[in-house]
Amino acid sequence: MSSKNSLGNVLVIDDQEAFAKSTARSLDAGVPCHATPTANPQNAIRNQHGEKYDLVVTDLRMPGRDGLAVLADVKCLAPSCEVIVLTQRGSMETAIDAMKLGAIEYIEREDAEESYLDQTISAVQRGLRYRPSQRAPGFHRENLILFLLDRVQQKSKKGEVYGQLPPGLALEYAVKLLLESCVGFETTWHRLRTTNEENDLVCLNQSNHPFWSRQGLVVLVECKDYGKTKPGDNERGRIERKIRFRQGQSTVGIFVSPSGFSKTFLLPKEITPVPGGPPPVIIPIDEEGLWSWVEARDRLSWLTERAVASVF
Repeated sequence: MSSKNSLGNVLVIDDQEAFAKSTARSLDAGVPCHATPTANPQNAIRNQHGEKYDLVVTDLRMPGRDGLAVLADVKCLAPSCEVIVLTQRGSMETAIDAMKLGAIEYIEREDAEESYLDQTISAVQRGLRYRPSQRAPGFHRENLILFLLDRVQQKSKKGEVYGQLPPGLALEYAVKLLLESCVGFETTWHRLRTTNEENDLVCLNQSNHPFWSRQGLVVLVECKDYGKTKPGDNERGRIERKIRFRQGQSTVGIFVSPSGFSKTFLLPKEITPVPGGPPPVIIPIDEEGLWSWVEARDRLSWLTERAVASVF
């Protein structure tokens, strides 16, 4: 936790543990802040669910989860957390990508360590004092959605590619941001595992829209990447069972899969009423639908039309 004179909590990520520790010590003394070093980029995700960080300093070039992937992780899970990206061999392209996704600084590490540390300390001080993302959370959301859907498709690119995320996780992040762009919707990241249901993403429905105000408070969301939906899988039956398990708390399920749907998902519609209520509303969204949702001017209206069409 931050001390009395600390400006906030900072996570320093670098696959070279010694460098992460030395940078954290310099920030502790120079900002001041409470800086925690880690050599494991995956910790950026876990720590955003647990301990609260106000700012993340991450190296760009790391095996597995690189700096742009960490940036996307943080901005999808905690938009108000600031991110500073460091690199020794950067490019104008990666600098532009970092700023488009919400980084507040992109600092090139030069041979002169003292100069680089001074720049980093100043950048962290500015980030903690002024918190631009806290004033405008979600400002970079549209860029993030396009970036994530590009990772879902895993398009081949020439040269070194940064920001690689598992396609399933990238899809969940993109759907999370799309739902958050709908007025009255708020997402939570439950990672719930029980014998009766399995949900990574849950949407809380607080919309005043006439259709949604008649629905349950919880919208269940299922995302499957290209390799997860096989012909013949009864995905509709699965999501309906999860809705019934909610006992009326949830009446709507959203199923997103860019790989398309089997006939058993779309036809015939299985009528399995929620106890004490109408049949559940299941909204299937394939790749074409996903891009149509992205391009919609009013995303809540688009989702509502898709929901109503799935009932009749």
